[in-house]
Amino acid sequence: MKVVFNQYMFGKKLTRVLFIIYSKSISLKGGNGMNQIWLRIFMVMIGGNIVKYIFINPYIWVCIDLAVFGIVYLVLKRYPFIDLKSSMSFLGGLTVISILADLEIISNLVSSVLIMGLLAWMMFGRSRGSNNRPVNRHKWHK
Repeated sequence: MKVVFNQYMFGKKLTRVLFIIYSKSISLKGGNGMNQIWLRIFMVMIGGNIVKYIFINPYIWVCIDLAVFGIVYLVLKRYPFIDLKSSMSFLGGLTVISILADLEIISNLVSSVLIMGLLAWMMFGRSRGSNNRPVNRHKWHK
């Protein structure tokens, strides 16, 4: 028997599983609010990648990547305690790498190496000043 892979059903099942994981993580009491924010961001990014499976045209994939970047910006903008500049620079780098890989300007291997380098830069290489405190976004957070 030959098994046929249906991308629509796969995306539907994966979305359902991710929604269950997301709803369970929100319902936990005493959890860290920061983890829930980043879980929402990753859910948006995974949802955008699932939507990419529907279309064949790489230029539509670029539009989907930019829409995901905009939605992530709107999610992060709601929370004043997040360092928006560094978060958006990291996510902007991920978006640029994804767009270059979608348009096949760079290969998948090079994009993986670039993403690992971006992660290493975010964890080890950036410095925000002498005391490593995040920059306050509003004057009342002093």
